[in-house]
Amino acid sequence: MLVECCCGQLVRLSDEVCGACGKPVSLWRQEDYSCCLDSDEVKRVEFKYFVCALLFGPVFFSCMRMWKHAAVTFLMFCLFVFSVSFNMFFPVIATAYFIVNWIGYPFMSLRLLRRHYVRKGMVAAGP
Repeated sequence: MLVECCCGQLVRLSDEVCGACGKPVSLWRQEDYSCCLDSDEVKRVEFKYFVCALLFGPVFFSCMRMWKHAAVTFLMFCLFVFSVSFNMFFPVIATAYFIVNWIGYPFMSLRLLRRHYVRKGMVAAGP
C-alpha cells in the first residue's frame, strides 16, 4: 500500500523512510490515512474536515456522501428553524441543536470520516 508523505511523495508502508525527505514512516499515525486495498488510492483525514463540519454541517456531510449524518444535521436545523418560527420549546430545542450540530458532530467528524472510509472497503494505513 502507498501513503502520501508530507512532502507529496508516495511511499510504500514497508519502507522505513521517505525517499524524498527522509522522514521515518513509523512516525505517521495509523488513523491519519485510509488506503484502498485494491488500488493505490489514498485518503487523508485532516483537520480541515473538522473546520468544514463546524462551519457547513449538513453540506459537508453531503459532499462527503455521508447521507445519514447529513440527514440528522439537516433535520436538527429544520427543527431549530421551526421552533424559532413558532416559538415552541425554543430553549430545549436550541440547546439540543447547539450540542448536536455545533459541538457533537464537528468534534466527531474525523472519527466518523475514518469509519466511513473503512465501511467503503478502505483500511487504516500506518505502522
